[in-house]
Amino acid sequence: MYPRILAAAYELIGRQDEARTEAGQLMSLDPNFSLERFAKILPWQPAYAEIFLSGLRKAGLKGDFTLRLVNLFHFSSLKGMVP
Repeated sequence: MYPRILAAAYELIGRQDEARTEAGQLMSLDPNFSLERFAKILPWQPAYAEIFLSGLRKAGLKGDFTLRLVNLFHFSSLKGMVP
């Protein structure tokens, strides 16, 4: 998991060489990694996920993704359960 975080973080702070190194490390650990699949499991609000995924894409990881504008923190299903 750390190469994903480091690749995005390094890219977002302008350290492209380190970002690409981490992206390569990620692909060696998980050759089937895809931005599309990863985007589907991110438990973050879409705006934050977009920033993170953009960092990964800029670090050299390939793929297209579309974030579903779903509010993951929608609590209407808890209605009536909380006093």
